[in-house]
Amino acid sequence: MSLLAYLEKNFFTKQEMLQKTGLTAGEFDHLQKAQLIPRPSYVTEISVSCSSFFGPFSESQIIEYYARDSVSWVKLANKLATGPVAFRLFKQRYQAKISRLNDLGYLSDHPKVTSGLDQHIVEEWQHFLDGIYGLCTTTGLPEEIAAKELAITIIKAFLEKEPLTEDDRRQLKNAVDLLDDVSAPFAPHEVAKSSRQRLINEVRETYALA
Repeated sequence: MSLLAYLEKNFFTKQEMLQKTGLTAGEFDHLQKAQLIPRPSYVTEISVSCSSFFGPFSESQIIEYYARDSVSWVKLANKLATGPVAFRLFKQRYQAKISRLNDLGYLSDHPKVTSGLDQHIVEEWQHFLDGIYGLCTTTGLPEEIAAKELAITIIKAFLEKEPLTEDDRRQLKNAVDLLDDVSAPFAPHEVAKSSRQRLINEVRETYALA
């Protein structure tokens, strides 16, 4: 799959985001500048050239791509007053997802999801605004971001432990499956360097996780 085919299948352009949210370009840009919604996950520069009876011609355009499910966040953010209010909502949803996953048995003693969670979420919020999580999760929403980070901490902890017990392997498999569920497929040129390759594909192969 080519890069453009991947982007067109999994993302909305800025123009499509405006159509889906009912916002004007000015309103959308204001939400970004006010730090209520993410910047694009991908920015492409498309150049086209051709020749015809009328002679040669070329043009280029910049196209921004956003995670499709971020439409729901943009609509919600448009009703919020300020960036700090948006951050509080992001934090609440992030914390709630971590708590639900803990209740389901996805546990880690890593500081970033325990004692240092508040500071970690501040950092996550910036990554969210930068559009990073629209690239590496399927939705780019707080719940998937939280699930991805928790799954990664669990997986990395088991990768540092040898040997693994049967219960360890079960928990490792569950964490890998969780990460698989929330991780983006990644663009063709990114897969080899992605967390999907390192922490899903390679871990499943190394530990023979069916």
